[in-house]
Amino acid sequence: MKRKWFSWWLRLAVSSLLIGYFVVTLSKRYGGIRGAWQQFVQVFAAAQPIWLLAAFALMMLGYSLLTLRWKVLLAAQDHYPPYKRLFRFYIMSTFFNNFLPSTIGGDVLRVVHSRRDSSRGVMSLVVVLIERLSGFVALMLIAGIGVLVDGPMRTPRNRLISIIILILMVSAVMTAVLCHPRPASRWLPRLRRIVPERFGERIQAAIESLWVYYQRPASLATCLAISLVFQFNMVVYYWVIARTLDRVPDFFDFLLHVPIMVFLLMTVPAINGLGIRTAGFRTLMRFPAAFALAAEFVDLGFRILLGIVGGLVYVFSRRPQK
Repeated sequence: MKRKWFSWWLRLAVSSLLIGYFVVTLSKRYGGIRGAWQQFVQVFAAAQPIWLLAAFALMMLGYSLLTLRWKVLLAAQDHYPPYKRLFRFYIMSTFFNNFLPSTIGGDVLRVVHSRRDSSRGVMSLVVVLIERLSGFVALMLIAGIGVLVDGPMRTPRNRLISIIILILMVSAVMTAVLCHPRPASRWLPRLRRIVPERFGERIQAAIESLWVYYQRPASLATCLAISLVFQFNMVVYYWVIARTLDRVPDFFDFLLHVPIMVFLLMTVPAINGLGIRTAGFRTLMRFPAAFALAAEFVDLGFRILLGIVGGLVYVFSRRPQK
């Protein structure tokens, strides 16, 4: 419990420092807090409703794709819950991700409900981990496409990104190889000798769940394809948010930089990514500070709204049926 709250306070500190830095920057430029606020409101008020609706539709499309990916991976394990039920769990998970002091609360909720339906806890966890891994691989592939379009060696930043992508892709391949049943049959018995018996049994069950996907490669290929579409949808989503604020950025610039921003959202501790998006829009997309803050709060507003809806769905789904 103490570690959980320490993590929450750390994320709060990171978000506060980042947002505070950009507010101070605006204040210095526009003659104080009042001037900074007026500039922010002016930019935010210029948001175009049609683009706002388009951005929200893309967000919902993203959750639809994530639900489909989850269903494909569960089907490979001979578990066939209805799509509507899985989509409801995903919407419920947004409440836990947005309003609880944990970065994985939504994933835990999905694992728990999947375990209740299938009575296979380890399998449910493995499916979520594969989801995450496939999303990460797809993110790196999208970033790689952006680097290729922009030129892998054109700038020092592109060279650094190319090296990072290569290292991460090699790591993903090595993980896949080590989890193959043949290599796993060699290192798993050694690992089970040094860990408590109950952990060894769970590791064995996890390897067996992974083996299903090696036997059914079409499921993994479909999962990766959906992840690629989802990550591309994220690029379009953030580009549309920029259009919402009456900016017309280069789409290929977003193709290169949005994966970096999403990677930072995944790895840097912050409350709902607060401050990370502003830093991404400001430093990667080179938005003025007021536009970067406005883009942050458009995205955050969508997520809070969806989190509230998810909380209501969670509450009403727990009410006893008459």
